[in-house]
Amino acid sequence: LVNTPELAEKINKGFKKVSTKKLESIEAKWFQSNSHFYSNTIFTKEELAWIRKHKTIRVGVENDLAPFEFMNAKGDFDGYVKDYLNEIEKLSGLKLEIETDSTWATLLQEFKEKKIDLLALIYHTAERETFMDFSLHYMQVSDYIYVNKKSQDLSSLEDFKGKSIAVVKGYMIGTWLKENHPDIRIIEKNNILDALIAVDTQNADGFIGDNTTTAYTINENYLKNIKLV
Repeated sequence: LVNTPELAEKINKGFKKVSTKKLESIEAKWFQSNSHFYSNTIFTKEELAWIRKHKTIRVGVENDLAPFEFMNAKGDFDGYVKDYLNEIEKLSGLKLEIETDSTWATLLQEFKEKKIDLLALIYHTAERETFMDFSLHYMQVSDYIYVNKKSQDLSSLEDFKGKSIAVVKGYMIGTWLKENHPDIRIIEKNNILDALIAVDTQNADGFIGDNTTTAYTINENYLKNIKLV
């Protein structure tokens, strides 16, 4: 209001007397899409209605995928993913029940059987789109090849013809290798540590995994015989 500060002050005082609930209802009536100036919510009305009907969500996580999702020394669920899930609980009001006692292959099967509702950390593939919906990604990692330090002739996947690669059962890298490199022998393990131990003890020629989790697992378990290709 040009040159009328007294009137502007009165209008501001009037606004302060209107309850937030009333302002939210006016906003919802006239702006039904994504305008949330007063309600301060990131959810649409349809999403809020869904949240009210589904208060508890069963979440499947791995217990040994540090530093992303794992059980810490106190036996508590911890990691990067846990912090994200905590924020989701705060923002949505949902209660997230965490299941940590299963291998990845079991978690994936339980998801297919609708025994759990959400997998907190998973690679996107076209095949998985046939039975699950994906959120936007919240992190990006790249896979690398790891071999025993005694190996001198393994520098790319082409060198693994007739040799073996240890993978975690149910991980998409195993399926990809079978489809694209059928001449590589796949050794399935229950978790990353077991797969890396196979390389460390020369029971497998290589391992493929993201650098963050792999480096963490190698260092935490003193696997001194493994190198990055």
